[in-house]
Amino acid sequence: MTYRTLLPRNEADISLKSRTVNYGPRETPIPEAIVLIRFTIKAKSILVLTLVGVVALATSGAMVRFLERTKTDTDVVVALARQRVLTQTMAKSALGYVMAKSGYQTMEQKVRFLDGYITRMREELARRAPLPAPPAPGQPLPSAPGASPHPGAAGMGAAPDAVTQAINRAFGQDWQASFSILGVAPLNPAAAIVDPRDLEALAWLRENPGRIRGVPDREAGELFLRFYAVDQATDPSCLECHRRLGGRLPEPGGIMGLRLYLFRFSGEVALGKAELEPSLIEYYQARDLFRTTLQAMRQGGDFSLDPPEESIAHTAGIPEADAQSKMGEIEEQFARFTEMVQTIFGADLGSAAYLQAREGLLEQSGQLKRLSEELVAIYARITHENKSRQVLWATAATIGTVFLVILAAAIFMNHSVLTPLSVLRQALELMANGDLRARIRWDGSRDEIGQIGLGVNRLADHLGEIVLRLRGESASLNAAVRVMRQVPEGEEGGDGPGRGPSPEPLMAVIARVGAELERVRQGLTTGSAPFDPERLKLVHLRWLLRSERVPACHEEPQAGETCPCGAWFAPEELGHLEPLPGYRELFHHHRRWRRAVEGSSHGDPGEGLDAPCRELLAGIDRFYREAELLSGS
Repeated sequence: MTYRTLLPRNEADISLKSRTVNYGPRETPIPEAIVLIRFTIKAKSILVLTLVGVVALATSGAMVRFLERTKTDTDVVVALARQRVLTQTMAKSALGYVMAKSGYQTMEQKVRFLDGYITRMREELARRAPLPAPPAPGQPLPSAPGASPHPGAAGMGAAPDAVTQAINRAFGQDWQASFSILGVAPLNPAAAIVDPRDLEALAWLRENPGRIRGVPDREAGELFLRFYAVDQATDPSCLECHRRLGGRLPEPGGIMGLRLYLFRFSGEVALGKAELEPSLIEYYQARDLFRTTLQAMRQGGDFSLDPPEESIAHTAGIPEADAQSKMGEIEEQFARFTEMVQTIFGADLGSAAYLQAREGLLEQSGQLKRLSEELVAIYARITHENKSRQVLWATAATIGTVFLVILAAAIFMNHSVLTPLSVLRQALELMANGDLRARIRWDGSRDEIGQIGLGVNRLADHLGEIVLRLRGESASLNAAVRVMRQVPEGEEGGDGPGRGPSPEPLMAVIARVGAELERVRQGLTTGSAPFDPERLKLVHLRWLLRSERVPACHEEPQAGETCPCGAWFAPEELGHLEPLPGYRELFHHHRRWRRAVEGSSHGDPGEGLDAPCRELLAGIDRFYREAELLSGS
């Protein structure tokens, strides 16, 4: 809808900026034309609400993105802080593994010590003790069941049984261990190798010479460790003793049997197995998580939020130079740390390499933790700066968006509702003050205010027509009054002073009108005076001044009637006026006027002369106007 200015019908468009419209003696500023969308107010309201909704959604989207960025920053900070914990976890797992293995290694070292000690002790005992005499023919071996002691048995200090008893007395109680010697072909059958576990150990030791075999063993709900070492025939005195006593001689340097060392490892089997078989799963998980997180922070990518890797996050990396430099230092330190872990895994417990690797591991772990803390501090500073800028921009954008929405809504409401209502108000005020020329320029608006504007324009049109019609009738009445006041006594028709008017002059006027219309219609111009309806109307009105005493006609005019009215409207003389709608009406007005005059002359003023006079004068005016239009066509 286009609300232009309130204009008279024949005026140009007016601008509020520099022009005014004159309405009589006053000057009224008129609003400038405003072009609006052709929607209803309901549709416009929905459009405004939709716009506000879109802006709200856009703002919400920006806030959601800001919150997502904040969550990502938080995840990165948590992951970087977790790197410090992972550093400690890796060091703890590595040292825990080494310490768990140290129990087994400690026992293995004890076995090696005892094995060397037994070997030297047997050599010394064999050197000091005399060799036994061979048994007499038919006499059983001293170690056979039911045999009597051999005379030389007392000197067998280096015999297996004697060595076993001596070792168990010296170390068994303190070390919670027991020692025994099992032979392949022993002089004492009770010391033979018959247990499957022992046989399996013997086979393994033959395939792995110079090593010690250790296997766990469960007895009475407790966990024991069975260590096996070979008992070799390296001492000549042992070989000579076996020869003299009739035993089977092993090859020099061959295996005479097994030395079994049984240690009590743990009072509970489950705890003992956990300590005996420590796991490095925790170390490897922490190492891999540390490495992948560091790579994601430096180059971008996915990283795990939880150690089981059930929750994965993504980061584009930390592009800042100081953070990149610090992550480079962490990578170098992490490489040194993992190398030190492998060193301590391969070092013997208690060795110089082990002690040096343990100290280096603790030092590298501390440095790696310190660098991780510095990286967390750097990223926390970067995140704080980024959040400050983001909050500032988000606040400015929100305030600006809200301001623009409010401004747009205000302009929209002003152009769509307030200005049109102001135009309508001014139009109605002008109409209320009597100026019916004001109009609202309408360009096809479909909203409610546009429909009201159309109604106001139609109302103004109808009121204007009524006013114009009333003005025309008023002008006719005023002209008749002026004519009646100006015509002297007996000027138009009559038989002299005091006599009534003759119908002939009026009949001649009407006849002339009909004749003129006929000539105009037929196009026969005779060169006489032009047709002047105003002059004929003036003669008609002047004649009415003396018409009070003309006899009245009470019937419709008929041909040949002698009454004045019938003569005035004789069809044979005025037939050309029949097409005019006012022809018959004028006759009826004359008749009412005559009746009113007669009633007034007989002293019956019940029906006044004003109304019939106005109707007659209006009918005369309309009749001659129609005659003029017909003549012009």
